[in-house]
Amino acid sequence: MDFYNTRITEGERVLVYTCLEPTGPYLNRLLDMERLRTVLFGWVASLYEVDGFLHWGSSFFKFNPYEQSCVCMNTEAYTNYNNDFQSQLPAGDCGIFYPHFSGAISCTRLEGHRIGFEDLELINYRFLYRKAYETLIKFHRLFSFY
Repeated sequence: MDFYNTRITEGERVLVYTCLEPTGPYLNRLLDMERLRTVLFGWVASLYEVDGFLHWGSSFFKFNPYEQSCVCMNTEAYTNYNNDFQSQLPAGDCGIFYPHFSGAISCTRLEGHRIGFEDLELINYRFLYRKAYETLIKFHRLFSFY
C-alpha cells in the first residue's frame, strides 16, 4: 500500500488490473464468481482512491464463447480428453462482452462493472460536495453575515 499511496501523493493515476489470478475470495471478474464482486470494484476504487480498472481480454475468443467458456492460450481447443492446464484460462477471463450478429453484447459481469463505477462517480461527487460545503461554511455563515 505504501507504494500505491506514494504514487497517489505524487499525483500519478492508479489503476487496478486483474487476470486469471488471484483465485479465492479476491475481487475478480471470472464467470463463476458472484456478480457483486464486479460491482465492488468501483466501491473499493473509492476507498483506495483508485482511478479505474484495466480490462484484459475484453473479447479474446479463439473459439465460440457460447460453446466453450474456458480457453487455452495456444491453438488447441479445450476438451475433457485433451486438457492443457498450464495454458488454460479460467472461465470468463477472456471476455466481458460477446460477439453477436448485430455487434457486441455485454454480459452481466460488464454490467456489474458499470454499476460499480457509476457508484464510484456518485461516491466521489459526494466527497467533493462535502469538501466544498466545509470550505463554504468557513467563509459564509448566514445570508446577513459573510
